[in-house]
Amino acid sequence: NSAGKKKKYLKAALYVGDLDPDVTEDMLYKKFRPAGPLRFTRICRDPVTRSPLGYGYVNFRFPADAEWALNTMNFDLI
Repeated sequence: NSAGKKKKYLKAALYVGDLDPDVTEDMLYKKFRPAGPLRFTRICRDPVTRSPLGYGYVNFRFPADAEWALNTMNFDLI
């Protein structure tokens, strides 16, 4: 039974706002990867036009890495 083997992930996501429309998910990954292992990055987009909405999320594997990034990289330019 695979239901008993599901991995539990702790919440370790950071909101990233005021993004330039030219910022990509790869750019977010490269910026935040030095803080620790990432699960994924996401730029939020309009569902119809697919235009970026100016914000996104960086999902870390470990909450301590997300906290470190928040404390040391807050207000950094991308």
